[in-house]
Amino acid sequence: MTAEGQEWRVEEHDPPRDPNYWLISSIIHGIVSRAVWAPLDPSGVLDYYGFSLQPPVYLESGDAKATGHAVNGGVFVLAGATASTSEAPSLNGNYKLIRREMIDKDQLHHSGEHLILTEHVYLDSPSKAACVLTGSTSNGRQIWKTATGEPISRLPGYADYT
Repeated sequence: MTAEGQEWRVEEHDPPRDPNYWLISSIIHGIVSRAVWAPLDPSGVLDYYGFSLQPPVYLESGDAKATGHAVNGGVFVLAGATASTSEAPSLNGNYKLIRREMIDKDQLHHSGEHLILTEHVYLDSPSKAACVLTGSTSNGRQIWKTATGEPISRLPGYADYT
């Protein structure tokens, strides 16, 4: 290949023979392939790296689908989660208020038949997170699951008291 009279060529070299090269490159590859990447704050204001080191969890119930991390007895819900647009009459008034405040702040944004979580949110109990997302009374310690499909109640600090 030439560019303005210059020739570009790729030359093959013998692979490095220093055994430390392969050891170091294997270690770097191992670290990078197992790295946990932090969920990014779209505004760039907050650093959520510490939350990302906690156990990943997910919720799938009716129209609600969410991923997050189990943090200090609560759930750190990642932006992009979908929440139900409807509210059951039995939903606790405090949870209805939280949902309305999140809609007013555009943290929950109407998009078609769903509400979309537009930013990461920490809710201090799994049940609060589940009720806010599903719009109905839910046992968050059972509905939130770990990456292996076990209820969040199996994690330390999340014992199921019911």
